[in-house]
Amino acid sequence: MTITSLLTALAIGLIIGVVGHRIGRTSRHLPLWLPPAVGVGAALLGTIGARLAGIDSLHVSPVEIGLQIGLAAVAVAVVVTTTDRRQGSGRYDRVAGTR
Repeated sequence: MTITSLLTALAIGLIIGVVGHRIGRTSRHLPLWLPPAVGVGAALLGTIGARLAGIDSLHVSPVEIGLQIGLAAVAVAVVVTTTDRRQGSGRYDRVAGTR
C-alpha cells in the first residue's frame, strides 16, 4: 500500500462523507464527523480490497479508485439512511417518556 493510495482513500472518503452529510442533514440528526469517518474507513477498505485482489502497482489504478468510491458511497448511504430521525418536538425522551 503506497502513500498515494492512502491519500487518495482519505480524499475520496472525506469528499463522499461531506456530500453524504449535506444530503442527509435535512431529515436526519447526524453528527458532523460520522459520514466522513465512515467514508474514509470504507475507502481504505477499498484500497485493501484492491491490494488483496492483486492490483499491485506503484500508481493508483482506476479499479482501486472505483472500489474506493463504491465502498465509500455505499457505506455513507447506509449511515445516512439508518441514522435515527428526529421525532416530535424533542420534549420527551422516546424510551423513558420523561423530560
